[in-house]
Amino acid sequence: ESTARHIAVGQTWRGIRSELLFEPGTYRFIGARNVADPDRSFQPKGDPAPSKDDPLGVDAKGLARKPYGADQKPGTVTTSWTIVEQRVVDAIPDAQLKS
Repeated sequence: ESTARHIAVGQTWRGIRSELLFEPGTYRFIGARNVADPDRSFQPKGDPAPSKDDPLGVDAKGLARKPYGADQKPGTVTTSWTIVEQRVVDAIPDAQLKS
């Protein structure tokens, strides 16, 4: 994980905050990450707490699910990726075409 400073713009949904990361000064997009954020003190109107009436908010037994990330310590980065190189090319490199 990078220790460099960056600007993060995020949105929290069901216990996971998805952040877009930008380079300070240039505002160049440099990557993204997901962070566990089970705090539901701010609740947008469009995302009620999980309930039996919400098909995404219940498990196979019909019980209310815990928010995603609830098993993680708040602030834990669950996934991340960073752009390490950008360039303009005339064609897709052969190595990228191999499956």
